[in-house]
Amino acid sequence: MLACLWGTFIGFVITAFAFITHSLLFIFIGRVIDGLTCSNQAIAKAAVIDSCPLNYRARTIGWMIFAVTIGVIAGPILGGLFFTQALLHSFSASSPLFIAALLSLMNIVLLMIAFKDPASAIKSDQSIPWLSAFTSIIRGFQSPAIRIPLCSFLLLMIGWTSYQFYTTSYLAQHFQLHGFSNAIFFAAIGVGASFGFLSVGFFENTGIQSIYIVILGYGVLALMILASVLIDQLLLIWLFAIVATFMLAQGYSFMMKLISQQVADDQQGWAMGVASSAAALGTGIALVISAPLASVSLACPLWVDILLIALGLVLLALFSKKPVSSQ
Repeated sequence: MLACLWGTFIGFVITAFAFITHSLLFIFIGRVIDGLTCSNQAIAKAAVIDSCPLNYRARTIGWMIFAVTIGVIAGPILGGLFFTQALLHSFSASSPLFIAALLSLMNIVLLMIAFKDPASAIKSDQSIPWLSAFTSIIRGFQSPAIRIPLCSFLLLMIGWTSYQFYTTSYLAQHFQLHGFSNAIFFAAIGVGASFGFLSVGFFENTGIQSIYIVILGYGVLALMILASVLIDQLLLIWLFAIVATFMLAQGYSFMMKLISQQVADDQQGWAMGVASSAAALGTGIALVISAPLASVSLACPLWVDILLIALGLVLLALFSKKPVSSQ
């Protein structure tokens, strides 16, 4: 975790200097360093799993993702404030990056002071398998323990990410929206996700198996996308986005719990890293396919999103492996 945070700090500093020196090379170097050390969230999930019993696992992951959601909402706002010279004359394009670097440094200090890793410490003579960063996701899809939920999660993430990013374009063209009106969709997503991740504990208290809550969460997401295509009312589409992301929060949190249950306690970090890699892969695929699908018809990407989510849920419904993790 500390290595990742130091990489994030160095990446932001180098990128900030790239703006000052007008260097594309520094931008590339800074982003590569940050990208190679961007496993913060996966490691944090593993730490959460190591620190809590099984019956609290989904809700603690939900709280963590809630904090991430707040950061996603607050980050652009703070970035805009620190970018504009109206607040302080010395601010420039590099200012938000220096602020981000400062926040990373504060996070490092806080982690060193306040966090005690419940897992066994790495021995001083134990080498770090750097190449495993490039092979872990392959091993994940090859692993009998998590292969099916991981493939399902990949399909679900492609569908969700495409809906999340393409819907603004769909609404802009279908309803001739622009500016603030189109941004309301992202605000609706933020509201739904925030309340959703905070309420994961309620669903966990019901005692329903993780796989059923995953199916329920992503199933409602697919239904809300379908309703958005069929019902030609902008206000309702915004409301559907709130419901969709509220239930997505349940599906995502319990999917992480489901995957973590399939591996031994000493493999939690690997499992969460593989899941995060699958999510990143799904995001990349979604961004690539949306434009070609939109050339077929305006609503085509959304129909494909529904199909991908349905396929992911069917695949998950066939999964019947019993939990392995003892926590």
